[in-house]
Amino acid sequence: MNVEGVSFDTVFTLLAEVGFDELQTKFKTSKHFVSWLGLCPNNKVSGGKILSSRTTKGNKNLRNAFINAAVGAAKVKNSPLFQYYNRIKSRAGAKIARMATAKKIATIVYAMIVKKVEYEPTKISINPEKLKCINIGRIQKMMQKHNITFEEIA
Repeated sequence: MNVEGVSFDTVFTLLAEVGFDELQTKFKTSKHFVSWLGLCPNNKVSGGKILSSRTTKGNKNLRNAFINAAVGAAKVKNSPLFQYYNRIKSRAGAKIARMATAKKIATIVYAMIVKKVEYEPTKISINPEKLKCINIGRIQKMMQKHNITFEEIA
């Protein structure tokens, strides 16, 4: 319940669909769990080119529970999951951001249950200075791509 967006409904759905004991034995890693949920992309590649990257169907009930948790987490202002959602949304759109946030929440919940560790929001959040450097690099690449100089901007 410490994770933003995760409610009793999400936990009850997890208990009903998988169970805490089977979660530890059935899935070796969090990647297996997320793949079983159908929250990871199913990249179809031919000749080195990605033809399709739609997600698989997975377990509908639990998948929808984590997507609803992602929507709830996206509404909690100034939380790391809110920042993560907005970062993905600005790049790829709201639908993909919901799926990516749901995947991150599922990974966090898996780690909390299997490894028995507390949720630490500071591990998810990106340092503002690092984010600033990333954005500056992105802007510089865009300026080079469109042949824009600093003098034209000022």
